[in-house]
Amino acid sequence: MLHPIKNKERKRIVKERRDVTRTKNAIERAYIELLIRNGYKRVTVNEVIELAGVSRGTFYAHYRDIPDLEEKVEERVIRSLREACVVSFPVDIRRSTRTQLEDIFNMFYEYKDDFKKLVILENNDKVIHKMKQILVDAIIRTEVKDMLVGKIGEHKTAMLFESAAGAFVECFVYWMRHDETMTRETALSAMTDFIAGGIGQMLSQK
Repeated sequence: MLHPIKNKERKRIVKERRDVTRTKNAIERAYIELLIRNGYKRVTVNEVIELAGVSRGTFYAHYRDIPDLEEKVEERVIRSLREACVVSFPVDIRRSTRTQLEDIFNMFYEYKDDFKKLVILENNDKVIHKMKQILVDAIIRTEVKDMLVGKIGEHKTAMLFESAAGAFVECFVYWMRHDETMTRETALSAMTDFIAGGIGQMLSQK
């Protein structure tokens, strides 16, 4: 049985952690909303704390400045996608390439709104590169790698992963830029046709 004092201390620590998480979420949500309204260059600390309902001291207790806040938001989104890929990356050599690409698209789609704000509004090449690397790393961890190495060799396999991941992310970003005039279904169909066709052509080479 926990000592009453220790139990109170544990509850206090848990509450403080929850409060910190709640505060940081409010600040980051405010930043994202202001990013949409004003664009990155015009977002100020005063605007963020006013919208988030926190003090200036609270802001600086968690972030050095606006660029640091931006980096933390990027890290949160990237971390969520990376964790999703580790837990349930939808690649299975028993299924068609097209079906697997559709499943990967659906996984990325869950983070579309966050990526659109970070990538499109800020033209953020750093986030695009991280998205691609997450995809490459996830594919490498699957049994697909060993199968392809045995079929086309290590170097061609590495090139295939890099080019397929790059094409996927660039196509996804293109669609996010044009989602008002290009439907999700049209984008998915074009992406799977383009990427699956390229993969099939490479695998057919002897």
